[in-house]
Amino acid sequence: MTVIRNALLLMVIVALSVTTVLAIATTTSVRFNIPTNVAFTVTLPSQTAVNATGAIAATAAIDINSSDGNSKYVDPCVTGGACQTTSTAILQYDNTGTVSINISISTDVNLSSCIVFWEASSYANLNTSGTDILNALVRNTTIVNITGPGSAVTNVFLSANFTNCAPGNSTTVVLTSYGFQS
Repeated sequence: MTVIRNALLLMVIVALSVTTVLAIATTTSVRFNIPTNVAFTVTLPSQTAVNATGAIAATAAIDINSSDGNSKYVDPCVTGGACQTTSTAILQYDNTGTVSINISISTDVNLSSCIVFWEASSYANLNTSGTDILNALVRNTTIVNITGPGSAVTNVFLSANFTNCAPGNSTTVVLTSYGFQS
């Protein structure tokens, strides 16, 4: 009887170990996603921030006035409002998305050849090392690199030089700011 009992016990132990070895399993992949969102606002002096959208939202208009057609380093002003100063840029970009972005500016028409339109990231550099943003060779090039969301507002200062512009010579261009993931 003891032999039979020992044999049965051995069979139970073998059966339990086979069950453990024959266990089945399943796996599940878990993805941790952080979506990218290219978004920014543009703020003009004394104005409310305007969100960049696919429908191309508009800011207030800007005026750059020459008193005699031969003015140099003329700062822009919001139409009927505040002007750019040495410490307040006319265009202030804020990255409100989730990735670093580049901003480029394009225009809808060419300016008269008597006007040169400058941009720079600081007022001090505006008329010494700024970029002629309406020159056909630099149109649609990146003018602002914004490192990441939550970074400081990025300033773009503008200025215009007028040389022998005829009285009454008035031109309007539309500046469009585009944001691209960098």
